[in-house]
Amino acid sequence: MKDLLFIFLYPLSKIYWLIISIRNLLFEIGIFKITKVSVPVISVGNITLGGNGKTPTVESIISILLKKKIKVAVISRGYKRKTSGLKIVSDGNSILCSREEAGDEAIQVSNKFPSVIVIVDEKRVRAANYAINNFGVKVIILDDGFQHRWIYRDLNLVIFNESTLKEKRDLIPAGNYREPMKSLSRSDAAVIYSNQNNFLNLDQYWEDILPTKKIHCRLQIDKIENTADKHSLKINNLKRQNVLIFSGIAKPERFNSLLREEGILPNLHYFFPDHHWYTKKDNELIMSKIKNYNIKTVLTTEKDYSRMSTDFCNQLSESVTFGIVSVTTVFENELEWEKLILSTFDKY
Repeated sequence: MKDLLFIFLYPLSKIYWLIISIRNLLFEIGIFKITKVSVPVISVGNITLGGNGKTPTVESIISILLKKKIKVAVISRGYKRKTSGLKIVSDGNSILCSREEAGDEAIQVSNKFPSVIVIVDEKRVRAANYAINNFGVKVIILDDGFQHRWIYRDLNLVIFNESTLKEKRDLIPAGNYREPMKSLSRSDAAVIYSNQNNFLNLDQYWEDILPTKKIHCRLQIDKIENTADKHSLKINNLKRQNVLIFSGIAKPERFNSLLREEGILPNLHYFFPDHHWYTKKDNELIMSKIKNYNIKTVLTTEKDYSRMSTDFCNQLSESVTFGIVSVTTVFENELEWEKLILSTFDKY
């Protein structure tokens, strides 16, 4: 069945390749203009569909810049939001948009970094200039910016994880690639996630394709926050409990694996589509499983939490221990990573 579907979709991928190739050519020869703004721009993006580690990478960059007391703006299109145009999600003091207005990723960044300016807009140049002129930001981070070529970037990062590097390189819709591999020539560095410490094999296999600069890292659980009191749950206390986890992310198996690495063995794991907005029917399903399987703890991701209704969050907190799992990126060479990010200011 998969082979038949691939045969049907492959011609569409060729049409998509033609469109992307023409678009990139128009940028290369200057018919499509690339605009440079007055502050450094760091772009974090993918060449494949989601689930590579883009959001943790963005959060790591924010942390480095805030540590240096640099005023930051994060700009994205606001994927899956129910609005359009320029929206100020956070002005550095308050969150000004709902989840539906901003999208889950913008809300997650706003909650995690209250002092950061967060703007969603399809037109990233407009959003960048707005952030510079109205908030005095000193650096722009483009979230999911690799394909958005209208704005010049001083550092162009492309994110991979081990599983995507092993996938076939067919373009969408037959495969998972947004662009041909030769588009990697636009990137300055590849940030490669692997929790198997398999970097040497990956680097050798992709030696002629990936950028010369490779940053090796892995994900690990930072904390699990109890929604009832905002305190961190002790992982050892979760190892012998009946645990249900649910997620609507691109690669839910990675969420499961991270928990298992810490010794947390979920009894049930419910998968929902990526960027899924939770409905009353979903809520009822989860509550019924809690009752039927004597579940004591429910865990989900930060992104999923941002797409849940307040009523459902409260219902879970009152029924079981409801924890939000935060992840962080651990770099093989933290100093090298920090130096790369701060090098964007050398020209300014």
